[in-house]
Amino acid sequence: MSVSPTPAAEEIQRQMRDVRSELRNDVQDLVDNARVMTDWHYYVRSYPWLCLGAAAAVGYLLVPSRVQVFKPDAQMLANLVRQHQVAVKTEVKPQPSGGLLGGLVNMAAGAALQGAMAIASQQLNQFLRGLAAPASPPPQPMGGSGYEEPHR
Repeated sequence: MSVSPTPAAEEIQRQMRDVRSELRNDVQDLVDNARVMTDWHYYVRSYPWLCLGAAAAVGYLLVPSRVQVFKPDAQMLANLVRQHQVAVKTEVKPQPSGGLLGGLVNMAAGAALQGAMAIASQQLNQFLRGLAAPASPPPQPMGGSGYEEPHR
């Protein structure tokens, strides 16, 4: 005994199938639109002048303004010191040297670094020459078919 669905139930099932099919298409359209909207190439192709203007404005805002350099004379410096109560110290502290041993260590380290760089450069040049050289088959012996009998 099988119960056949009523025409109204069949109609509802058909409508549900149609809704599911439309939903799949709508979701796919939504995914495609989201992909396009997040692609900056789309905006550059669609609105090139607007993108150019936005890039110029961002560049203008990112580049710092030019520093104004002025060379004051002695009178101007004196006024600045009086107005802002600036103290100027002209004492220069000499940097402590590493001594003889420090100088020798620095010189040896520099020489070792130069040697290592020369070796690395030579190895890199050999590697690049090996890549650039075309692979050639091994040379065949003169005469015959190229087959040699082993020596006994």
